[in-house]
Amino acid sequence: MLGDFVRTSVYLAALALLFPRSALAYIDPGVGSLILQGLAAAAISALVFWSNLRTKIKAFFTGHGAKTEKGAPTDPDKRP
Repeated sequence: MLGDFVRTSVYLAALALLFPRSALAYIDPGVGSLILQGLAAAAISALVFWSNLRTKIKAFFTGHGAKTEKGAPTDPDKRP
């Protein structure tokens, strides 16, 4: 019985997708800048993430410990 319900629901959803109605919507001009801001934020976040990961991996294999440019530990829990 549940299988018939799921099968019927899938068929109805497929029919709804085959015959779409007009949404009568538009894209606001500000959406373009919002998309560009999102892409820029994602790119910068990925760059910082991979840079920090590379530093930690390098510190692990060299045995010097991960230090920032000023010499403070990168992990706030390990500060004196």
